[in-house]
Amino acid sequence: MKIIFEPKTYKVVKGAILLIAVAMVAYVAYAATTITASNTVTITPANGIGVSITLTNPTTCPAVSNPSYQTGSFTNPNAWTIPAGGSGVQYFCLENTGTGTDATPSITMGATSGVTCTTAPCLSLTTAPTTIPPIPPSTVSSPVAVTVSSTASAAGSGTFSITVT
Repeated sequence: MKIIFEPKTYKVVKGAILLIAVAMVAYVAYAATTITASNTVTITPANGIGVSITLTNPTTCPAVSNPSYQTGSFTNPNAWTIPAGGSGVQYFCLENTGTGTDATPSITMGATSGVTCTTAPCLSLTTAPTTIPPIPPSTVSSPVAVTVSSTASAAGSGTFSITVT
């Protein structure tokens, strides 16, 4: 049996292969310029801290005892998508159900894994406000914008940890 491609059929096969190749190059180029990272949130249990995270600014945080507050360490359900050389923002609300004022609440970045870059560190975290105001007992904070930024040379996907104290 001999398979012979007619010129018209050959053009269709060649066109399909070319289209697939262009799509793969575009996908690889996109993946090389975007970091996708999931993160765990570690809560230091001082003063009964709870954390609620959203992708959009809620303007006000949920009331004390709202079920959206997590009170133990958890995996953030919102993956971060950060363009290389850019940043991604999520909004943290902090709850204090304890009996003492949380005088110096903070949100910091811990270890990262799986993200590659030529200059370290690849990822950095900032908050707005920079200094989170004290949270009296039985109250919640205002939303805190948590920004994770990457260097221009960052690529890949991975994980990182955030600690709330």
